[in-house]
Amino acid sequence: MIFSRDTKEIMEEYDFTDSFIENIRWEKNLLDLSMDVNYFWTERDGEKLFLKIIFKNCLKADFNMVEQFLDVPRKEVKEAHIGSWFTIVKFILNEKSPLLSQCNRPDIIHLDIYTVELDRPWLSILCTEVQVEEIKT
Repeated sequence: MIFSRDTKEIMEEYDFTDSFIENIRWEKNLLDLSMDVNYFWTERDGEKLFLKIIFKNCLKADFNMVEQFLDVPRKEVKEAHIGSWFTIVKFILNEKSPLLSQCNRPDIIHLDIYTVELDRPWLSILCTEVQVEEIKT
């Protein structure tokens, strides 16, 4: 079920802080990037709410993982560190981005998603639309 396709509404109604990124992938059309999150701020009848955030028509998706990530054995990453490294601490609509003026298109939006580092986004993305829908488990 689609909850919202309006970026402004999404930014006002959803607080992704402390939500856990479960999966991220390119959709079959190779233009849309989707991210599944365990949404922290809502539980219905004791059940967790999982949301799929879809970034439509991506022009840019820039990932920045901390370098220390490479120093941790893969087994430890999955078991111990993955929770903190993939927990959203900020989800920001970057309306004053210089990248927006370079695109020169009013339909492009710039979003920054922060996890471990507060001074550099884990994901910086340029797209034309953001959509939030529920994932039925």
